[in-house]
Amino acid sequence: MRVYFFRTIISMTLICIFSTPIFSKESIGSENGYPGDIIFSETGFAGGSLLSEADTVNWLKKNIPEAVEELKYMEKNDPEEYFLTIQDLSMTIEYLTEIKSFSPDMYNQLVLAETLEIKSLKIARDIASTASQEDRLAKSEELKRILTEIFQIRQRERELEINQLAKEIDEMKKRVENRNLHKDKIIDRRFNELINPEYRDLDW
Repeated sequence: MRVYFFRTIISMTLICIFSTPIFSKESIGSENGYPGDIIFSETGFAGGSLLSEADTVNWLKKNIPEAVEELKYMEKNDPEEYFLTIQDLSMTIEYLTEIKSFSPDMYNQLVLAETLEIKSLKIARDIASTASQEDRLAKSEELKRILTEIFQIRQRERELEINQLAKEIDEMKKRVENRNLHKDKIIDRRFNELINPEYRDLDW
């Protein structure tokens, strides 16, 4: 059961990432026969290629070392699940890197959240294997405290997403207003493109 706990956390993180229109995605088939990679539109990540396995593991060693132990266990006991988790982690790291570019503080908070997620898994396993009622209660309180902290970070993440969406909407409104102001020019240009093929080559 341990193998799938870690991947569940990563999957939940990806659901949070892709539940907002800011980070749009498109699945494509892989020539290697693996599940489709994720590529990102202009409103999402620049580039779109997944990190290599080595780069993903190195990033984890530097930023979330607690995850490396889980990955080693998974690689040994379930290689297929390990491969899928590496892919998911790669996308998560791409997302975090994008966040870092415009909000370093939020990036640090999200890395902390991922660290706390790993810690919560370990505490949950300890609770399940602890016979002492007193120890179970103490660990349960610690788990609740950690989950509360994770929740607060995720809420701040959503607030950041809302702010980003608001900025995008403002830009879209400005573009629509500008098009209204230049309505006749836009229509005339399209009219000329349709009836005069050579007009398309008359760029400045």
